[in-house]
Amino acid sequence: MAENNQSFADDLRRRIRETKTTRWIRFTIVALIFTAWVAWLGSWWVLIFLPLLFDIYITGYIPFTWWKKSKNKSVRAVMSWVDAIVYALILVYFVFTFVGQNYQIPSSSLEKSLLVGDYLWVNKMAYGPRVPMTPVHFPLVQNTLPVINTKSYTEWPKWGYKRLKGLGKVERGDIVVFNFPAGDTVTTKVTNPDYYTLVEMLGRFAVHNNKEQFGDVIYRPVDRRENYVKRAVGLPGERIKIVDGVIYINGEAIEQPENVQFNHFFQVRGGLTPDDWDRLGISVDDRNQVPVNPADIANITALGFSVNPDGTVPPIYVAPLTPAMKSALKADH
Repeated sequence: MAENNQSFADDLRRRIRETKTTRWIRFTIVALIFTAWVAWLGSWWVLIFLPLLFDIYITGYIPFTWWKKSKNKSVRAVMSWVDAIVYALILVYFVFTFVGQNYQIPSSSLEKSLLVGDYLWVNKMAYGPRVPMTPVHFPLVQNTLPVINTKSYTEWPKWGYKRLKGLGKVERGDIVVFNFPAGDTVTTKVTNPDYYTLVEMLGRFAVHNNKEQFGDVIYRPVDRRENYVKRAVGLPGERIKIVDGVIYINGEAIEQPENVQFNHFFQVRGGLTPDDWDRLGISVDDRNQVPVNPADIANITALGFSVNPDGTVPPIYVAPLTPAMKSALKADH
């Protein structure tokens, strides 16, 4: 037994002695970054993985690169790609989780600042990244793997909520990305309107028992819910209310931005052409026409909309308009 221990010790010293200086430098850099990350994480038990890094860079007892010594060229070629892909995915996982992540704007709610289809990079260190509650997940998608349409995460292990210290706090007017609070329960085939709206409209029985239309009803953990991007208005501890489109914070009205948008119903004789919409600056997703039935004529008149002498109704639209867009619409029509 002593002889075996001695031979292992001799082998360990030999491996350490034969390690190139460049690998020592790489290990030192990685170890310092890893230790700093553990200190930020506040979970010192994670340092148990430091010996693994030492083995990867210095001693090499665990044969992670066994394939490099293979005599089969196909094995070496395939495993070189596998090694590169796995390394890249691990790096992306940590960058997306603790540093920042890219997102694409899906809707026009922030249109005068961010357009539909725009890409943005979110700095997660600004307010402090949230430690993954479902740590085992595919790093390039939010909750569903494309093509096969299955969950991109496992619910075990599952960690409690924890947010690391950031560089600052949310300020009024900041554009923030967050997980949609009402997205804890979803239907797999219909995501808009959301599950709770569907239940309110159709009833719980209709939603849960019509899988052909709605799919399965599933629960999603907080960090796997859909991402929304909005502008922060109310801050912790403040009282907020909205009266006639004016926002009040702690009882005081705040100044509205110059390009504030509100949804408006409006009527245009002859209708609007695509060029008219373009001149107004209204995106394609927001060009909505209200369907009109003959039975609605009385209600339409009561609401102040006009009806042609022959009983037809000029097109009625609903779209988000700024004060400048309203003025341009009135001047042109």
